[in-house]
Amino acid sequence: MFWLLEFISKIALLCIRGIAPPLKFAIIISQLNLQAEASKHQLLNSSAIGLWS
Repeated sequence: MFWLLEFISKIALLCIRGIAPPLKFAIIISQLNLQAEASKHQLLNSSAIGLWS
């Protein structure tokens, strides 16, 4: 019974280790995309303000 729990926990750890890096990578990429979108909008807004003034 105990070895079964140990086996399951080892598999769970392997899965977490396998999933965590790509997940972290995906989160970083999505944050970079959000920052790029925000800066693009800031550029558009500032150029629009420049045109109006």
